[in-house]
Amino acid sequence: YVDEYVSKELNDFTRRSARFIYLFNRLRSTVRSVALDMAEELRLSDFEPLDFELSFSDTDGDGLPAIEVGRGEESMSLVGVADRVDGWVHNGKLYLRVVDYKTGKKSFSLSDVCRGLGLQMLIYLFALGEEGKARYGFEIVPAGVLYAPVRELKISADSRPDEAELEKRRRDGLRRSGLILDEAEVIAAMERSDSPGFIPVRFHRQG
Repeated sequence: YVDEYVSKELNDFTRRSARFIYLFNRLRSTVRSVALDMAEELRLSDFEPLDFELSFSDTDGDGLPAIEVGRGEESMSLVGVADRVDGWVHNGKLYLRVVDYKTGKKSFSLSDVCRGLGLQMLIYLFALGEEGKARYGFEIVPAGVLYAPVRELKISADSRPDEAELEKRRRDGLRRSGLILDEAEVIAAMERSDSPGFIPVRFHRQG
């Protein structure tokens, strides 16, 4: 599809500068890398995307209403957009997680949340807990929030690492950050693996 776009819309880069072509091809590579990463994440998960670009706004008929916070003169309406909402049906309930795409290196910080910062994702999740049943038809259980990196990872090293080390560094660099429900079944549903590489969970052997 990218090749078709280049041919039809960009006239095979005719009259495009070398810089434009370089940046376009770099972006093409990044998009491919991100798409493969997301596909692999979802292949290993029982959670499935239910909504993309879900709007919380009074003016968007396809989304959810604005989020009301406070009461009386101290009340306010919050609007925004959740990049992705994933769900998993279990025992008649719908477990929801909110995923936010991050092109930079920002990660989820619980200390920020405790200081009243970085609340956007959790506000979306709690709003879905209240409004989600009408939208999805199930009782809602908030299951977590994740920041997903959407960038092509560059790995630097003094010497050339072997393939196993490269893969480990790549996976660590693309690991999601966030907060998820501390329930074994939910964790297993988010990623079917004894050593999760996408969700922010590590298992420690005892004994």
